[in-house]
Amino acid sequence: MKKQIPIVLLILIFSLVSVFALECGFESPTPITTTGTVGNQSMLNASYSNAGITEPLINMTFSASSVSTRNSSTSLLGNSSNVTQVSGGQMAPNSVNLTISNAVLIDDSNNYIISCSCGNSTTSVACNSTRTVTFDRTKPSPPTGITFTNPVLEGNTIRATINRELANRCWIHFGGQTTERRAMTLSGSTCTFTAQKDSPSNSDYETFIEADDRTNTTFATSVFITIRASQSDGGGILSGATIQLPASQGGQSLLGGGSSNNPFAPKGKNNTGMIVIAIIALLIYLRNKK
Repeated sequence: MKKQIPIVLLILIFSLVSVFALECGFESPTPITTTGTVGNQSMLNASYSNAGITEPLINMTFSASSVSTRNSSTSLLGNSSNVTQVSGGQMAPNSVNLTISNAVLIDDSNNYIISCSCGNSTTSVACNSTRTVTFDRTKPSPPTGITFTNPVLEGNTIRATINRELANRCWIHFGGQTTERRAMTLSGSTCTFTAQKDSPSNSDYETFIEADDRTNTTFATSVFITIRASQSDGGGILSGATIQLPASQGGQSLLGGGSSNNPFAPKGKNNTGMIVIAIIALLIYLRNKK
């Protein structure tokens, strides 16, 4: 029984060494003081060493966070695996390269902290270093595939396509590049804007659609769009209502200016009272003649 104790201790020590023998850390990008700018399709490189670990699979995960952007919590940049197996079932110190996918939603900022971890099915450890970098995607390409039906009525949609490798927002300007920009809804790489009543107001517009990566913007070639989303007088006193006048009584319009069938009747006045008075006067006159 006493001989078994050292064996158990050796197994335990070997297990601990195996776990902590897995190490990883960044090789690139270099610190921000030199070239630490990450853009589209930038490559991240981390090395790992796993002496004593015989499992032939190593996963590398890369993440980023920035306190000043919507990526304030950790955002996954991607993961990769790259295995070199050598004699004895162990793996020599190795490197993993990961090209950042252009589809990753990362806002431009100069205070990103990127981190990594490495592991296999039994263990995972954080890299022994991080990098502070600037994320700056290159200038977006102009939006393409702009479609709409003239005139654009209420509920009609204007569509465009942006390159998600280069941009992550899109806007529309009615009347010129310097006018108020209105947010378009982005789904995948498709941007949409649906016209609403008085938004924008009825008019003919030179329209610009803009791709944005939160640092740089690019406009598409202008298109001319006619907006007819408001079927009213623009919100005036009548608010687009149709007024129906009741039929004229006695040949007289309720708004005045109408005519009576009596050619001798004064224009624009109601003659009923005068006729009654004239009849009464005539009856009195005829009675007095008797």
